[in-house]
Amino acid sequence: MTTTNRFGPPSSCHFNGCKNLAFGDSRKCQAHKRKGLCAVDACHSQAYRIGLCVRHGARNAQCSVDGCTKKVRVNGVCCQHATILPSSKCAHEGCKSMARGSATCKRHSPRGTSPRTAASPDKPEHATSTPMSTELRSPLELNETWRLDGFDGLDDMMDTFNWLVTQDGTEGGSRANKSIDTDDVVAVATWLQSFSIDDLDL
Repeated sequence: MTTTNRFGPPSSCHFNGCKNLAFGDSRKCQAHKRKGLCAVDACHSQAYRIGLCVRHGARNAQCSVDGCTKKVRVNGVCCQHATILPSSKCAHEGCKSMARGSATCKRHSPRGTSPRTAASPDKPEHATSTPMSTELRSPLELNETWRLDGFDGLDDMMDTFNWLVTQDGTEGGSRANKSIDTDDVVAVATWLQSFSIDDLDL
């Protein structure tokens, strides 16, 4: 059923990529009628929280560097600006990886916990409330272990992978001292390519 609004002929739905016609006096189609609009002018995305879409800050804060609009990854900066943070050896006993902007490397800073308290040298791994991340070697392991609900899309995933590779770089560039293996990143990318974008619940 197509209805015309009082302002003239029917127009297309306000949301990005939606080709359905808006109904009634609304700027939204029947499928999007209960979705909120982002409060930022000229943005055609769906609002998720506080009247904003993901790009404009509904889920993550923006990088603290002036003029940068990317999402925060570590210590208030995005993946691009995290590469210029001072680095030091990981504080975890026996770990030779580099830590950037925190006391521990990515391996010893499990997702969802503070990298400063997750695996300190005076606190054994089994005492942390969140399990330590493990090295993943095959796409099958990735399918069972990795959670994708923390990402806001494929670009966000790729930013995270780039950050993982650069944030653990060592002074000498030795591959043996990295806490993430680039083969793991390739395995993740290969695994992601096996899905269509519609299969990923992002």
